[in-house]
Amino acid sequence: MTVEEKQHQQRIQIPFDKGWPLLGMLPPLLKNIIGTFSKMARNHGGLVAFRLPQDRGYLVSDPQLIKEVMLSGEPKFPKGKYTKRMEAVFGGGLITAEGANWRRQRKLLAPIFSNESISKWLPKINEATERLLKQWNAYVEAGASVDASALSRIYLQDVMGEIMFGNDISKEEASKAAEAMTIVNDTLVEEFFRTTVLGSIGRLALTPGARRFRRALHEFNRIVDNAIRNADKGEGDHLIAQFRAARFADTGSPMTEKQFRDEVSTFFFAGQETTANALAWALYFLAKNEIEQRKVAAEARQVIAGAAPTWEELGRLTFTRQVVLETLRLKPPAYAVERRTSSAVDSELRGCPLKKDALVVIAPSVTHMNSEAWPSPEKFQPDRFEKDKLRDRDQYAYIPFGAGARKCIGMNLSLTELTIAIAMITREFEYSVSDGAVVSDKTGLTLRPFPEVPLTLRRRSRAGSATADQS
Repeated sequence: MTVEEKQHQQRIQIPFDKGWPLLGMLPPLLKNIIGTFSKMARNHGGLVAFRLPQDRGYLVSDPQLIKEVMLSGEPKFPKGKYTKRMEAVFGGGLITAEGANWRRQRKLLAPIFSNESISKWLPKINEATERLLKQWNAYVEAGASVDASALSRIYLQDVMGEIMFGNDISKEEASKAAEAMTIVNDTLVEEFFRTTVLGSIGRLALTPGARRFRRALHEFNRIVDNAIRNADKGEGDHLIAQFRAARFADTGSPMTEKQFRDEVSTFFFAGQETTANALAWALYFLAKNEIEQRKVAAEARQVIAGAAPTWEELGRLTFTRQVVLETLRLKPPAYAVERRTSSAVDSELRGCPLKKDALVVIAPSVTHMNSEAWPSPEKFQPDRFEKDKLRDRDQYAYIPFGAGARKCIGMNLSLTELTIAIAMITREFEYSVSDGAVVSDKTGLTLRPFPEVPLTLRRRSRAGSATADQS
């Protein structure tokens, strides 16, 4: 680097949000993570520095800078210490793995989550959806409202139980696992903040939240271990069997028992939690937007000839897929992603040198509300995702599943589950948000609606309008 280039770099200043004395941005982040990051981006732009106790950070929300971080990857922007704390839940699974280990695991597992594999799971997904519709119908007959959040979790428990274990997990155990996952989801973020203030000592602090986390994690692990043992005893084309049968191309060997166990935990947790939250949010948005809800119902009745969609019909549920994508824009389950600058290699963004070993936050929840990429970003407008409207949009302005080589391996499975559930529910029922209900964000490891999504139901007439129960 020439003297002139060094002098130019020194003149470049990254905006800095200093926050509170000593505590930096920790107090506002504790109060409202998404709101605080959004305010920082509005006030300072697509790259802003901030401070936490015992840490320095950068919020990156500009799509081109996000691209730079995600495509650079290791060694400049490895996963950070907060992500590594998720190893308590996921071990060395794909969410937390890095480097050669991650690349090897990803290559091994990618064929299992191809569209060809997903198409073979379609009957199981459709059967679970049919059971979900029967539950909704029972609520209609009883004249009761439904909690879309709770039923979405039950639906994904059912789907993942079938796909992962061949349904070798009882409803009672699946319910306990879901409860444990909710606690882990909420309390692990508390642990992040606790260790931000206290450092490594914070991990040993026996706070009520820490005790709840450890109990819930123990219960989750117990249920997963039992389900694996039961699945191993039988036969079937479930994920347990496919994971067992997978072989590394370079050695011909299977995963070690630890690798296998870590991936099972990763997919069982992530495969339920993120998709269930997205489904609840989608139903909420459709309940608030009658025109879009009717369009989904009309499309489902026009496209789906039988009791459930075929793989070919699924591809023609175009507007329903747009509803899914718009929901994930407004409420991305993975609302913030962590990287770090390298402690050994120099990193920079937009010509600005970054401090070494600093937190780098990429927040889809912020980038998805960028008015330059998304006019009237706060509005629910599924037609944003019509093909002709996507041509000129920066692909890194939309990252609900991440981007680059580390894009979520389960993306297509999740989109399939969501599209089927939304189409089938809306084909059969008309629903609205119950009077007086207030739904807000709950930020844990994922973003979920809180406290619930209460919906008032009626059967939809064949003409497309709703009808009361006539039985």
